Parts: sequence; C-alpha cells; structure tokens
Amino acid sequence: MRLARFASLVALILLAAGLRAATGGSEIPKARVSASGDGKYPTWTITAWGKTPQDGNEVALETAREEVREYLTRQDPGVQWTPSRDWVDKNLVKTRHQEVKNHEEPLLGEGYDVTLKVEVGPKQYREILEKDREQRVQQRELLLARVLAGVVALLVAAVAYLRLDEATKGYYTLWLRLGALGLVGAVAAALVVLG
Repeated sequence: MRLARFASLVALILLAAGLRAATGGSEIPKARVSASGDGKYPTWTITAWGKTPQDGNEVALETAREEVREYLTRQDPGVQWTPSRDWVDKNLVKTRHQEVKNHEEPLLGEGYDVTLKVEVGPKQYREILEKDREQRVQQRELLLARVLAGVVALLVAAVAYLRLDEATKGYYTLWLRLGALGLVGAVAAALVVLG
C-alpha cells in the first residue's frame, strides 16, 4: 500500500514538472515598457495584456505608475511623492490604444493588448514638484506637532509633580516621581507608535 502511494506521488511530481517544462516555466507577462525622451521630460510606451480591456488597462497604469515613481526617485533632489494610478491616468497618459490579440502562448490565449503613451511634460513636472513640496510640508508639520506634544507633556508632568509634592508635604515624593516619569514615558511611546 505504501509503495502505491509513493508511486502515485512520484507520478504526480513528474507530471507537474512536465507541465512546467512544456509551458517554459514562465509566468504570464505583465507589461512591456520602452522609454524615450530627454532626461528631464521622459516618455514611456507601455503595452500590457489582459483578459479584458479593463484588466490590461489596470496593469498598464500600475506599470506606468511604477515607472514614473522610479523616475522621480532618481531626480536630484529625489521626489518623495508617489502618484496614484488615477493621477497618472488623468495627467500623464497622452494616448491609449486597445487591440484584440491571440497570443501564441497557450496560457495567454485571446485577450487585449492595451498600449499607453505616458509623458511627463513641463506642466506635469511642476505639478509633481508642488505635490512633493506639500507632502514635505505636512511631514514637517507632523514632526513639529510631535515635538510640541512631547514638550507639553514634560511641562505638565513637571508642574503636576511640583504641585502635588508640595500639597503632600513630601510624603509621596517617590510615587509622584514615578507617576511623572510614567506620564512622560507614555506620551513618548504614544508619539513613537503614532509616528
């Protein structure tokens, strides 16, 4: 009985390996990208495949977003803002073309090739820089708010300690110190976790 199970398992593994070898072991291609244009204002032509036009369009837009993100991080100074797929679709896609194709690979079958021409022009580049500036300002404001919250917590703990120590005539000094340190530590931990 064990020999039959072992033989079945070996046959199944060999069958799976044969199917993988027959298909070339490759995954379904996502998208093809070709870049052009000068260094400051690039252009990409992205062709993506999908079972439906919407699938192909989503893959092409995600690929375009990744290409734009990589381009922006290579700038000097690097741009931290990452555009969304909707923003890329609305602002950077210049042309869109769909065609039905029957691919030679048996895994693909019939589907749609969606070709997008994506271009970062001077106007779009200025808008990207403006959005990056806004994002950096928000990050700096958030950092300032955290520092301010820490300073306020430290001052509240110090004032509360002094007032309560004076009111208790020094009988609970150790407990008040521990409470003040606990308050400052809790605020610091909250700022780290929320940050």
